[in-house]
Amino acid sequence: MKGATVRCQRNGDKTTDMSRTLYLHIGAHKTGTTAVQMACHESLSALRRSGWDFAFRPGSPLNWGFVFRFDQHADCPFSIRPQGLKDMRAALDSKYENVILSAEDLFFLDEPEIRPFAGIVYDLFDNIVIVAYLRRQDELAASHKAQGAKTIQSAWVFGFEADPLPALNSQVIGYLDFDSKLAAWASAFPNAQLRVHEYRRDRLVNGDIVADFAEILNIDLCHTQDDVNAALGANQIKLIYNLRQRGVGQRFVKRIHRDGVLTADHHKFLPTHNQAREFYAAFKNSNQALEERLQGFEFHDDFSRYPDVLVNTGFGEYERENLYRILSSISKTNPEDLARRLIELEGRVRKRSLFAMLKPEILGADLADELISIASDLDPRAHDVERAKRKAKARHSGFLSRIKTKVQHIKARWS
Repeated sequence: MKGATVRCQRNGDKTTDMSRTLYLHIGAHKTGTTAVQMACHESLSALRRSGWDFAFRPGSPLNWGFVFRFDQHADCPFSIRPQGLKDMRAALDSKYENVILSAEDLFFLDEPEIRPFAGIVYDLFDNIVIVAYLRRQDELAASHKAQGAKTIQSAWVFGFEADPLPALNSQVIGYLDFDSKLAAWASAFPNAQLRVHEYRRDRLVNGDIVADFAEILNIDLCHTQDDVNAALGANQIKLIYNLRQRGVGQRFVKRIHRDGVLTADHHKFLPTHNQAREFYAAFKNSNQALEERLQGFEFHDDFSRYPDVLVNTGFGEYERENLYRILSSISKTNPEDLARRLIELEGRVRKRSLFAMLKPEILGADLADELISIASDLDPRAHDVERAKRKAKARHSGFLSRIKTKVQHIKARWS
């Protein structure tokens, strides 16, 4: 079954020829939402001539991502800023009979944060249709992990580890428990109609998300079928996650992508066949409840896209080459000066805390060694580089003895 419809009747509801309907597209992420938003925007003039509107704020991203905020310490990490609620209401309060609002970050919201959004919507519309596209949990999680090398939101929820699938923590489970997620939306919008389709090309109209979305709304949308949000390669993703773990911020990550610094990589960032099956099995009960809620909705069971074993992508060599490219892209100096700057940076990394001395494998020693190595490549005969190599070798040789001595002192103190 391609999709399902759940209807909730409003008792005593009276409709008129001028009743307004909101078509609320809530995602999920990684289901072609960008293509839908671009198609609606490109078709805006034709839509308005037909009594339709597409809600957006001029000069801002079409997906309304700018109105959301994230607080990892809050009970509900994602919420909509108060000003964002006002901006959304202003865009929805138009003269048109039918309005489309598409914002995939709505799928991040938990029920307590959905209700304030529902509060700005109900008095503006007589009818509400909630449209959602779902992907099997293993596929959606893997796609989010890849997306986390581009956007920070996915990394916040699905983690900063350079693994193809996330750990099953409370945030990940909360996002991927689709039955509970849709139940929260049904509770906040008890009178809404819910339209849910599986995002899979062989289950979409003409194999295309925009054509499928247009059929649900019974409208015409102009669009191209180009992939507007193509994924990165496995090595690119791993490198960005390693940079994120080192404290590199989103602004610098965006600059790396914008300037095309990283070399091309065509390896796919995927878990193994068995890892994907095991991950998907964790949502068995939720998916059974989802099938009951949607009267026949069922995910496909094809796992053939996954490899039997993890593929060696040659990441070590790729990382080394592209760290050099990143450093070169931000440096306006010649290689000799850059080598000296790297050695200076290595010294600061080594000395930044007591824990860096005691546990260099955690706080900086491996990064410092890599800086020395890159500096050596840039200027192998530089005196500073040779001196840094000798100091690093001495530190490594004395590291275990320092740890043993410290352990002995601790034992003696507590014996």
